[in-house]
Amino acid sequence: MRFLKRAFTLAEVSIALSLLMALTAFLTITGASAVNKYGDPHSEYRIALEVQTAAGWIENMLKRALIFRQDVKLIVPSNVPSSNLRFLWTLSNHSVKFSSENIEFRSVSAISTHAYSNSFQTLTPALTLCVFKKGVDGIRKITDWRISVSAYGLVRAYQAA
Repeated sequence: MRFLKRAFTLAEVSIALSLLMALTAFLTITGASAVNKYGDPHSEYRIALEVQTAAGWIENMLKRALIFRQDVKLIVPSNVPSSNLRFLWTLSNHSVKFSSENIEFRSVSAISTHAYSNSFQTLTPALTLCVFKKGVDGIRKITDWRISVSAYGLVRAYQAA
């Protein structure tokens, strides 16, 4: 006696395909909303992500100065917003630059150079940066994001009320 292989019926195949299509449609809609949320360079989510990245970069540079026991100068724009922040290592005269595509920074105070002393482990003077969002047409718009660096090197990114 021969054994017959049982095949799938047309109804079973159509049900399986319809379930796969429904799952694919759900994942496509969910993925598209996530891409729109983070993909637009001028969205609030993208601005918040870049502000957190800049704050983390400042904190890492201050930690590096502490670990390698070097004095550094943080150079920030004080009068006109700029997308560049610079750390200048005083012993080696080496410069490290952070630049952003979607946000710009300006210091609240009129001082553009802030010195970190390794011997005292302090940043003089303390620093607060206002964050500007670059517009589509090149016009800057101030956001409610701020980055503050205390005299002891504690970095905090927050939204002002």
